[in-house]
Amino acid sequence: MLIRVLGGFLMALADSVPGVSGGTIAFLMGIYDEFIGSLNNIVSKDKEKRKAAVLFLVKLGSGWIIGMAMASIIINQIFEKHIYNISSLFIGFVLFAMPIIIMEEKDLNYFRVKTECTVELSDGALAKKKIEELILATSYTEAEMLVNEIISSLNRTQFGSVNYEIIKTKISDVLFNDTLVQEQTVKGFYCNYFEEDENTGVGLYMVKVMFLTLDERTGKEKKTIEDFYVPALSNADANDKINTHLKKTMSDFVIRDTKFDKAEAIYWPLDVHKRKVENFELS
Repeated sequence: MLIRVLGGFLMALADSVPGVSGGTIAFLMGIYDEFIGSLNNIVSKDKEKRKAAVLFLVKLGSGWIIGMAMASIIINQIFEKHIYNISSLFIGFVLFAMPIIIMEEKDLNYFRVKTECTVELSDGALAKKKIEELILATSYTEAEMLVNEIISSLNRTQFGSVNYEIIKTKISDVLFNDTLVQEQTVKGFYCNYFEEDENTGVGLYMVKVMFLTLDERTGKEKKTIEDFYVPALSNADANDKINTHLKKTMSDFVIRDTKFDKAEAIYWPLDVHKRKVENFELS
């Protein structure tokens, strides 16, 4: 709890300094994505997520109010005598954060997007539909921008409002292969999705893999678990594809679990998609 209150407190102090953003402080404290996610979940239909979002924002807001009150009462007096020192301090925070932000932005992560919208059935009736998709992006913000573009381009608001949730995953990699038969481009991202056929097992499968390595320092065996996602026809087909893919790495591994995933589409940046296609064609 204290880290959330402290985060809000420091954000308020930063906001009180001209030219400095509280968002920078949130990023440095590692609560920026949680802050953005909570703002989104505050209108979620899931009571647990909405409750967690409210609790987080209350803690953060409490710290912010305390910080802003102190800033207006105490810090303003300090500013009168030490304006250049205080401003330099916060500008230093910003300059310190810049390389961290740049490094963070270079890291691509898979985000799971859960969307609920209203669709028209074949008989003309309207019904709620839940859609799950994966997006490879540099940040929550970039993923959210793409989600809004997807909602607009696919006209998902045609029959009512759309609710969505964005979750950062720990997926190690999503493989590309010819099971992904349909594709389209959306705002600089390449989308692959599956033919809708409930009579087949075509789709995305999560394969949990345990890698076995030798710790050179202790001489003991080290076990690492990673999740790979692979388009396939069945559990067995997914395992075969993962085995073929990982044998190229010359690593010792064991498949621990395989199961069907609900994601219907995968969005990759254009350069990443091009590289995956080229690697698949060469394999």
